[in-house]
Order: sequence, then C-alpha cells, then structure tokens
Amino acid sequence: MSGSVQDFYDRDPSVEWKQLGTLYSRIEFQSTLRLINKYFPKSGSIVDIGGGPGRYAIELSRREYKVALVDLSLANIALAERNLAAHGLKPESVFAADARNLSTLPSHFLTARSLWSLSTTSSLWQTVTPRSKRSNESCILAASP
Repeated sequence: MSGSVQDFYDRDPSVEWKQLGTLYSRIEFQSTLRLINKYFPKSGSIVDIGGGPGRYAIELSRREYKVALVDLSLANIALAERNLAAHGLKPESVFAADARNLSTLPSHFLTARSLWSLSTTSSLWQTVTPRSKRSNESCILAASP
C-alpha cells in the first residue's frame, strides 16, 4: 500500500500545498492550532507525522518548537524544506518514513501531530506509545481524521 500512496504524493507535491488554501483546510488548520495552543506545552519537540509540504512545520517552527518532519513522500519532504527555507526556518530533522513504523525516530521526538497518515488513531497510538514508555517521557498525540 505505501508504494501507491508514496507514488501519488511524489507525482506533484505542489497539489498538496495548493489544497491547503481551500476553505476546509484553512478551518482545519485554525482548529488544530487552537488545540495545540490549549493542550501542547509552550515549547519542546514535535514530530510532524505525515507533515506533507510543511504547513504545520512552518507554524510550529515559528513558535520555536523543535520540529522533526516525517513523510512517506520524498517530493513532499523536499517541498517542505523549500517552504520552511522560504520563511527562514529549518526543521530539526527530516525523515522519510512510513507512519506505521516510527522506530527510526530519535526518542526525544515524542510529541506527535498526525494528519491523514493512518486509518485509525489507535494505529498511531500503538506506534508512538512504546517509544514513550521506553524513554520515560511524556507523549501528546493529536490526530485528525
């Protein structure tokens, strides 16, 4: 499955970036930022799982979080790095990875925001929770449908 998903996003990552300008996407973005403001610590490390072209990585980096961007698509990762650079920002780390296997991530990146990457929140929770237990660090999981 991941090959076909990766191929889809690798074809033209600018489509994903342009889609972020739709009314629904703007509402989703503002709603998610409201939740981040309310529930996330004011600083720390965040793994942006399924970070795509970097929209959240840009905003979170502006807020001085240490952001690791994870995406299945190498083209999306490249676009995210360009988008961040255009704002004078740079992610802490960038990883090409399938959200269903985050074992390659450093243990200090445990706060996670995931959009669209997995079919269920419980799948992501099963991926992140063991890492949090091993490192004895807290983990905040925020997922959108």
